[in-house]
Amino acid sequence: MQNHNSTASAYIRPGTPGDVVNLCIGGRLFITRRATLYRLPDSRLYMIATQGEEAARSALQKQDYRSQLSSDSQYMGEYTVGGATLLPNNVAASLFGNKELISAAAVCRNQIYNTSPIESHSNRMMDNNQIYSGSGQNDKNSVAPQPVYFFDRDPEIFRFVLDYYRTGELHLPTNICGPFVRKELIFWGIDESLIDPCCMPAYMRYDEEKRTKKTLFRDCFEDIDSMKNLVKFSRGWKKWRYRMWLFMDHPTSSFAAQVSLFSCY
Repeated sequence: MQNHNSTASAYIRPGTPGDVVNLCIGGRLFITRRATLYRLPDSRLYMIATQGEEAARSALQKQDYRSQLSSDSQYMGEYTVGGATLLPNNVAASLFGNKELISAAAVCRNQIYNTSPIESHSNRMMDNNQIYSGSGQNDKNSVAPQPVYFFDRDPEIFRFVLDYYRTGELHLPTNICGPFVRKELIFWGIDESLIDPCCMPAYMRYDEEKRTKKTLFRDCFEDIDSMKNLVKFSRGWKKWRYRMWLFMDHPTSSFAAQVSLFSCY
């Protein structure tokens, strides 16, 4: 059992803002609980779950300080643990304001900030914009903006990666290139042996086809080499039989075969 009581996560309790992690993968927003990301130690998501909260707060403090000096600082991302980029507040606000993601964001906020479930979508949108505005006002009643960690990776594969963290079962799509999936799994620190047996044949299809082609080419060249050796060391009718076979079945094998083919027409 891993010990998650680090200085970064000691103050995080279920139902609090720090209990939820916001991930932006290739422009798509994913929201999950921090405890979900503890499944694979030493992985990128594990580092975010255990160290990301402290790094995010430090980066946000630096960002608020720079925003007082330059208006362009709000467009600057901060690199944090696990190779992720901490998105600026205005970019995070646009993600949570997306119509396609408002339901997921609303569910997250209902659980965290105890908002009313009958609250209108317009009010939720306004609340999200206020939370992620990054205005720098010292209002004691305002909620600190929640960090959004950005990875410039494929969101479709990450959906299956996150499902593995949630359920402990790794299922993969059958219509995506196997080597491409392998690269994504390596990036997220997931060993291919964790793939469920039902999805392993589709995942290994490319490797099997590659091995089959390699075997066929090797056998083909071995047959050609053996035939050449047969002609080289054979005598009598065996040697002439091979030449007659080339003459009749392969008209381009010699000048005489080409002449005979032309005379037929």
